[in-house]
Amino acid sequence: MDIKFNPIQPVGAVKRYQGTQRASAASVYSGVQQGSDRVDFSDSGKLFAQAMKKAMSTPEIREEKISALRESVQNGTYSPSGRDIARKMLDTLGI
Repeated sequence: MDIKFNPIQPVGAVKRYQGTQRASAASVYSGVQQGSDRVDFSDSGKLFAQAMKKAMSTPEIREEKISALRESVQNGTYSPSGRDIARKMLDTLGI
């Protein structure tokens, strides 16, 4: 029994198929005029973009608040309520 395998033949068939597809696609779009693309954003979209820009430019760490808290802790005047402490503990535990 003699089995012959020609790997070039399938490649040639694919290339012929691709050539016919490109030619038919070109003929379909030959009468279509190319227009310009345009994007319009709604007022709420513009407002959202401005808010995001402001949020991204705001520093994540508020130095003035940290300085005030640090000073009150050092002076001994910082006294959080028991309720605030309990709330933070429960938040940390995910409760």
